[in-house]
Amino acid sequence: MTTTGPAALSLCLQRCGTPLQFPDPDSIGRAIRMSMPEPIHLVVLCLVGMVAGGVGGVVGFGSAILLLPACNAVFGAEPSVGILTIAALIGNLSRVALWYRQVEWVVVWRYWLGGIPLAIAGSFCLSKIDSRLLPALFGGFILALIPVRRWLERRERRMPLSLFPALGAIMGFLSAVVSTTGPLNAPAFLSYGLIRGAYLSTEALSTAGIHLTKSLAYRRFELLSADGIVVGLALGGCMLIGTVLVKPLVERLEPRRFVLVVEVLLANSGLAMIAQAIWP
Repeated sequence: MTTTGPAALSLCLQRCGTPLQFPDPDSIGRAIRMSMPEPIHLVVLCLVGMVAGGVGGVVGFGSAILLLPACNAVFGAEPSVGILTIAALIGNLSRVALWYRQVEWVVVWRYWLGGIPLAIAGSFCLSKIDSRLLPALFGGFILALIPVRRWLERRERRMPLSLFPALGAIMGFLSAVVSTTGPLNAPAFLSYGLIRGAYLSTEALSTAGIHLTKSLAYRRFELLSADGIVVGLALGGCMLIGTVLVKPLVERLEPRRFVLVVEVLLANSGLAMIAQAIWP
């Protein structure tokens, strides 16, 4: 009986001393379907991205941290880190583009001086953490952000320029491990005396440098796939739309009420992620 196709090729190579096994097509299909979420999930994720971009455009933080639980639910904890890094990079650059004339470069480069090296170190540490622990780690960090941010905000001491390298180092490492540290950054930049566009653009550009460093490090440590980059760019585009839509409101609205809404969302998101880790 004559054999054709893959069976014939496999038989030929086996006789030559090189066995060849073809993968099961069904198993390939399952792997692809597991990595690709349902279209409705992507639509919801894009809507959350627009809302998150709008919130970030008003209060200067919260975009990535609001997207973290949604990405975790759709893609899982480990891919979400790289996806959110790309999305946050686009979201931050959009805020820089809207208020680029007000960037305080003297703050930015000092922040990068400490943040970029520690972002690389944090990315390496993330590659060694058990992925099953990530949801609980993310949830606990989100819950801790609320009281810590409030404590930092109540401090009336002015942030000296000389401490921005140390701030960048701490935030660069934490950002690489837990994806985002925007709520912790905000009080420091505000206490330096930055307001409105100057605050939004300077904090965004400082953080964008960290996100770019993390993206390259994640690729090096195999924490960010090509598909993750595409999804992150798409989410970043949604965040950009949200940021642009709220730009006219930035000069008129009181951000404190938005901060309260963000804190409520953060608390619920953190509890949900911890619950997911305990009862997967």
